[in-house]
Amino acid sequence: MKVIALKNIILEKNTITYKFDIPEELRKHINMEYIDEHNQGTLFVRPQKETKLEGIPKSILSIPFIGTMMGIAMLYQIPIKVDEVDADYLKSTQELGLVFNKMYPQGNLKLKVISDRVIENKKNSVGTNKTSVFFTGGVDATSALVETINLKPLLINIVGGDIALSNQKAHSRLEEYFNKVKNNIPGVDYCFVESNCRELFKEYSFDEKFKKFIERELWWGYWASVAHIVVMTAVIAPVIYSKNINCHYIGSSHSSLDSAFDANNEEIINAINYCGCKFISADVDLDRNEKVKKIVDYSSKTNKYFELQVCWNKQEGMNCCKCEKCYRTMMNILSAHGDPNKFGFRYDTKKMKEIRTFLETTPIKLSYWETTQHMFVKEKDYWKDTELSWFIDFKFNRPKAYAYKIIKRVISKFK
Repeated sequence: MKVIALKNIILEKNTITYKFDIPEELRKHINMEYIDEHNQGTLFVRPQKETKLEGIPKSILSIPFIGTMMGIAMLYQIPIKVDEVDADYLKSTQELGLVFNKMYPQGNLKLKVISDRVIENKKNSVGTNKTSVFFTGGVDATSALVETINLKPLLINIVGGDIALSNQKAHSRLEEYFNKVKNNIPGVDYCFVESNCRELFKEYSFDEKFKKFIERELWWGYWASVAHIVVMTAVIAPVIYSKNINCHYIGSSHSSLDSAFDANNEEIINAINYCGCKFISADVDLDRNEKVKKIVDYSSKTNKYFELQVCWNKQEGMNCCKCEKCYRTMMNILSAHGDPNKFGFRYDTKKMKEIRTFLETTPIKLSYWETTQHMFVKEKDYWKDTELSWFIDFKFNRPKAYAYKIIKRVISKFK
């Protein structure tokens, strides 16, 4: 029987290295730099901030491997085999298989984990109430932090997840920001976990295979639509166990009322459990505008401002302030009567005109922008005599926007 088999777990200082065998048909999806001379794959997880790896049970250490392999194992219907697994996590994999099949019924996905030993792991939580938050600095994560701020959570971020391992400048910039947050909010600390959990795979090589059966409003690629949360929650297992965390929050990507969603949704998060730690999807009933308003209101009351990290095209770790997501977030902040300049953006009258031109010449996702426009409409009298009054009755996706899109495409072909 074909299996994705974990052969060895090596602990060295603060690094956990996983050596595994993978069938030939799947090996083509692994980046060659992570295939050794014995044709074995190599996954590594490197927790920081003095995470003690000694004494962590093998059944917990196997979780990062299982979570990383979950997507490709489901797609090819090939079981994952380990020597030991946490009992709660084994049950989670069964529930996750059901959720993914509910999300993508045409995929015929099958998720099976085979283990010689199933171990019950219960942390000593007597007298403790330790909380952590998956934190990237974005709107969802910052709203989740504001929601849990009285719990003084540990902020956990994956280096190699949303930011490439090689992008040290962006990582250094993010760590500087995390230090600011830590110094601004007493009791809050952070922990980075470095891993090749994402870069292990050539995502593009099976993107199309997944895309064929994902009939959703949004398709963001394998990472966002399938792997993101199951991998991230698995990779942090050694930190969760070592630091005795019993509650981990993840900011929701979409409101529960939104028809669009990705793999960061409440059903998936609720299905995840190991060694007594509960995973919670924060702010599931809030849309992006409501989350931003919560952040703006908190900052206005406390005079503690967050430099929101939202851009996919960061320049030296800073928001570019000229992409759709930056424009949209600035409008979110403005709708909450906030100043984008205090939240990590560069905004002035010229930028406002730039946003208007963008909307006039670019087709956009209506579900993203109409909710923001509705916030302006609700306060029509407040905005009617301002430089943003145009946004109240602006018509999105007019023929002009599509015409410009076609022109841009034609021009790009001749460059």
